[in-house]
Amino acid sequence: RSVMEEGQRLMEEADDLALRAEAQVVQEEGLRDDVKHLLARVETFLRASPEPPHDQAWNLLVEGKARDVLDPPSLRAEALLAQAVKLAPHRVEAWNALGRCLWRRGRPLEASYCFRWGLEWNRNKKTLTRLSMAVRVAARGAPDEAKAISESLELAREALGMDVKDSEAWFALANANLSYYFTVDRSETVYERTLKAFRRAE
Repeated sequence: RSVMEEGQRLMEEADDLALRAEAQVVQEEGLRDDVKHLLARVETFLRASPEPPHDQAWNLLVEGKARDVLDPPSLRAEALLAQAVKLAPHRVEAWNALGRCLWRRGRPLEASYCFRWGLEWNRNKKTLTRLSMAVRVAARGAPDEAKAISESLELAREALGMDVKDSEAWFALANANLSYYFTVDRSETVYERTLKAFRRAE
């Protein structure tokens, strides 16, 4: 297997572990062991891989994503991902990874800044979905909460418009509609729209 193929495989495994972690309220048995095993392989890969094709920012991103799966979120992961976006600000996946890390550490406003920077380079459904969630949570209890929820709803709609079969986008839209219903407009139309989105997200 080539260096590029091995590096991409490690990145995909880090993404899979992140999805497993997000799906669990209590981390499933064996997840931490899988993370530690992946980190050992990542460290071996980074020591052995030449640069290029794997530049420093890419290496930081791979290791940062793997470490971010740990619960509680790793300070080391945040530092690695912050370095990655400084070295390669054009990499949307790096902004997404740093935003997710900050989100997991209870900092939704800072996470939203990361997602916004990512969208400056590429408007994509994954970043739009995460930004929709971040702006809504960051504004809870604030004077401009209604405005933020309206923005959250528009972002979720834009994400869904890119892929109407994406269950994550439907879930983001459902949650944005639910917040809109309780905060902005308690009409029957919004209520029905919310239920429809939750059904499509299943």
